[in-house]
Formats: sequence, structure tokens, C-alpha cells
Amino acid sequence: MTHPVQAARQFPFGKAPVLIGHWLIGAALLVACGDDSAQGAGNQGGGNDGGSANGGNVPDGGAGAGGETAGGGGSGPFSCADCVAPTDICVDDASCADTCPDQREACNTSVEAGAPQVCCAADEQCCTAAVNGYSGADVCAPAGGGCPVECPGGDLVCPSGNYCELDAETSTYSCATECNPLYICGNNCCPLGSTCGPDDSCVLADLTIDLEQAASSVEIDQYNFQQGSCSFFEGCIGAIGQRRLLRFDLRTPNIGDGDMFLGDPTGNPLFIYSTCHEHFHFEGYARYRLLDGNGNEVATGHKQAFCLMDVEPFEPGAPDQQKYDCGYQGIQKGWADTYHNQLPCQWVDITDVPAGEYMLEISLNADHTLGEKDYTNNLAVVPVTVTD
Repeated sequence: MTHPVQAARQFPFGKAPVLIGHWLIGAALLVACGDDSAQGAGNQGGGNDGGSANGGNVPDGGAGAGGETAGGGGSGPFSCADCVAPTDICVDDASCADTCPDQREACNTSVEAGAPQVCCAADEQCCTAAVNGYSGADVCAPAGGGCPVECPGGDLVCPSGNYCELDAETSTYSCATECNPLYICGNNCCPLGSTCGPDDSCVLADLTIDLEQAASSVEIDQYNFQQGSCSFFEGCIGAIGQRRLLRFDLRTPNIGDGDMFLGDPTGNPLFIYSTCHEHFHFEGYARYRLLDGNGNEVATGHKQAFCLMDVEPFEPGAPDQQKYDCGYQGIQKGWADTYHNQLPCQWVDITDVPAGEYMLEISLNADHTLGEKDYTNNLAVVPVTVTD
């Protein structure tokens, strides 16, 4: 059928084609009747675009028959879904083929059943799911390097050479270009303190506070500190001389899925070397504060550095042998580290605190520096009575 725009261009007066057509036919008949020897002008049939031969030209002397067969409709937009065997490869969203041109690689980039392969670009390679451990489809990636890294869960793909870095606090991954060699686990960069599972997954510890032991071990005593005291040097007391101390035990069991692993502290910026104790401490492992009934801090908050080590088994079925000490630090799954109340700095200096009812607040790994399975069990509050 003639497009409306084409019709308007040929016959700008609307219905004129019909009237003119009748007039032409009538004129031809008049000529034929008036003079039998006159040769009739042949007409062109009115077939639609792509119509049958009925609409074609006819020799002079006869009117052309109008086209009766409609032309075929134009084809719709191309779809890769139309690519079926044997031409089941979609090339540039434009055509189907049995092979990719120019030695380009065919790739299954869709997880839909029966979806055709596509041709990667000339400067790309096909990274297959089976070889690279992708949970979804194959990936067309830049050639000349390794294949992209799919992070656990399949929601993120990192460039070749990157690591999937786990944020233990949010349980999400991001792409990282560097990772501490201690925490490289396959393509993953695990949080500080975690271990690597057999399936290259990050296995997290879970530190908690033994509230019962802390409460049962609270005691108040006095001690006279001399000039040059390590306790003063490390900020555990407010001044030299006679000080009043609130002492308590801190036992921190690891109830997680794996060890809390730190390893050799030498050269690790998270550790400080104590010249007084002659070993490395993990900075800011625990914080202690004494609060009044309104939640105000009445004794200077103390940030305690620890040597993380296995002190005693905590859970049934825990390993029998100690694994970690101050030279190779950590806490095994099922074990606990314990700082008893008679150890240096295992107290809060309450020298200037008046008598009354208070709360001893103990927080563990408060900055979430160490990766843990659960951070909600890292805070404990112990009621304390301070007497004159």
C-alpha cells in the first residue's frame, strides 16, 4: 500500500487520483470508438508495493489490471532471540551466524535457557563461568589479561588482578587492588583477624565478654606508684603516688566459626611494642569506663592494649593444645584470652571518684578493627558500688 506521505507527494489534492483515473479511462474509450485505427495508451496497474505481476506494465493498447495481491509487510527490528541452530550466534545485535567473524570468541553471556551465544568484541576474550567459578553466565572481558573476579554472592565482579574485599560489619564486598598476604583467600581479601576456609571463604571469629567473670572479680584496692612506673607511662593511672584502683577480670572467649588470627606482630602497625612488658600488644583491644547513673563518664576512659593469646579452653570440644601466644598472636575457636585483675593496667583509676553507685562499661574491639561474625556482643556493663 502506498505510504500516505508518498500519496500526498504524488497527488496533493486528495481524491484526485480516483477522478483522474476515471477520466483517463473514459478518454481512452472515446478515442477507441472514434477511430478504430487509433492505438490505445497502455496504463500501469495499481498494484501495491511488492504486489503480484497483475499490477505490472502492460503493452500499449490495453488497460493494465489493478494489482490484487498485497505486498509483504516490512520486517520488524532484529532480535538475537531469532538466532537458532545452525546460526545460533548473535553478531553485534545485528545478524545471526554459525561462527563469529574475524576469529572473535563466542560467549554464553545469558543464563536464560536456549539463549544464543554472542560474539565478544575484537579486543575481548570470553571468560567462561565453568572455568572461572562464576555463579551466572560467561563474561566478555578485555583481552590480554586475566578474567574478572566474581565476588561471593554473584552481586559484584571485580577487574582482573583485584580482590573481593569483605567488610565484616556490613557483610558486603568491594574491589581492592591490594591485600595483606596473611588474609588473601583465593580471590578474596578477608578481614583482619579472620582465617581462610577450604572453599576460599572468609571464616570469622566472634569475640565476646564473659560478663559473669567480670562481675564476680570486681575489687577495689590502693597502690603506691613510683616515679618511672610503667603503668603511668602507659596511661593506666592519672598520676604518680597513691592511687585507688577498680580491678576486674576480662575474659574474652572466641565463640565464632574460626580462629581470631593475627600471627607475628613484628612490623605490624596495629601492634605496639611494650618496653615494660617486653612484648607486642594489640592497640585498643579493650576500653574501660566508669559511668554514673546518667551515663556520664566519671573516671578517665582507658584504652587497653592486649597480647592476644590462648589462655584456657572455653567451649566443649575445643582443641586441647594452646596455639597462640605473644609471639604469634590470636585466639583459637573455642578458647578464651583472660586478663586477670592482678595484671598491670587491668583496672580503672577511681582515685577521685566519690562514693556511690556506678556502672563499669567494658567494650571490646570498639573500632571494629578486627573482623567478627557479630559485633553486638562486644559490650558489657557491670554494676559497681564505690565506698569511702
